[in-house]
Amino acid sequence: MSNGIPSARDLLDNKANQLFAGKVVRKDLVRKVKVGANVPVFVLEFLLGKYCASSDEIAIQMGLQVVNDTLANNYIRPDESAKAQSKVKESGRYSFIDKVKVRLVDSDYWAEGVNFNNKFLHIPSQYVRDYERLLMGGVWAQVDMRFETDEESKGKNPFWIDKLVPIQIATFDLDEYRNVRKQFTTDEWLDLIVRSMGYEPGEMSRRLKLLFLVRLIPLAERNYNLVELGPRGTGKSYVVQEVSPYTALLTGGTTVANLFGHMSGRQKGMVQIWDVVGFDEVADLQKMPKEVITTMKTYCESGTFQRGQEAVAGDASIAMFGNTNQPIDVMVQTGHLFAPMPDTIRDDMAFIDRLHFYLPGWEIPQMRNQLFTDHYGFVVDYLAEALRDMRKHNFTEIIDRFFFDGGTPQCARS
Repeated sequence: MSNGIPSARDLLDNKANQLFAGKVVRKDLVRKVKVGANVPVFVLEFLLGKYCASSDEIAIQMGLQVVNDTLANNYIRPDESAKAQSKVKESGRYSFIDKVKVRLVDSDYWAEGVNFNNKFLHIPSQYVRDYERLLMGGVWAQVDMRFETDEESKGKNPFWIDKLVPIQIATFDLDEYRNVRKQFTTDEWLDLIVRSMGYEPGEMSRRLKLLFLVRLIPLAERNYNLVELGPRGTGKSYVVQEVSPYTALLTGGTTVANLFGHMSGRQKGMVQIWDVVGFDEVADLQKMPKEVITTMKTYCESGTFQRGQEAVAGDASIAMFGNTNQPIDVMVQTGHLFAPMPDTIRDDMAFIDRLHFYLPGWEIPQMRNQLFTDHYGFVVDYLAEALRDMRKHNFTEIIDRFFFDGGTPQCARS
């Protein structure tokens, strides 16, 4: 358990490092660097895996220094694009960390450095063939860039990518993941996933571990609607915010057009773009147009909604989080468990019936240092890819192998 002194490796650490070499990282190191660096977690974990993959504490401390230096000197922040471009020009070459996207313009591939703030970077076609996610939203990567002009281009588009090393997982093999999974017991796997989320399962009951895992279901299941109501400070929205790059967390109000797309169909809505759309404070729904609630009710039932004359489908799961301001026994005696929800939902049984799981947030302890692990877990980007890949597969028929409801077998809502 985290108390400032790293725990010795245990059997699960050794097993994870042996079977998932390069795909696990010590989670206390992530927290240590994250405090002073406002960068994506998967960037930190890539660097930690590269420079701190050791069981020797001195080597780890030296690696941490390299990580901090790399973030200070090579990570481009959004307000440093002009400085980065100048470095490439003045030095002729420069290596940095940025998110790279690729698009096809006529017959040429052009890369975009998001924080580098240039949309016309030359990139070898081989990288586009090797890393398909460059074309699907982009990949965080280490980039070796050179500056080169010639008479023919007259100084236009002088930036060339010489080398690109993805930081995010660029390819994922579900069969390999499943085969290695078979070498872990159920309890070992449960603990490894909880550690991958950053928590230490050693003092947790099995029920508490499973409740933490429920937070991951919307990432692994299409059109899964989750609500978690509980006290403040229990990390309700952490998974949507930090574990996957394919999720979006809404803080504050939003519109029907933003969630479900424009009536003209020119722009897609969030439920078509993201795997999970989370509402950080469900009470904010009270301030939103009534059309948001009515459209969401339809979407939560069928995964489809009407925009103009067209019926549109989306795969995004919906996760709603809210704070309980009273002890649970008071809530039950004076009202019901949905009391913290806005009245547009609270008394709408049709909407409540569309929720697949109510996570009892009062059973989750408030976040404190002792809850965080200093053992190994999956790098979050690898875990996110595994969860995302599972969304393609349907396992609802499995319940019929074990249960029979007396009539036509069907999968009941949780």
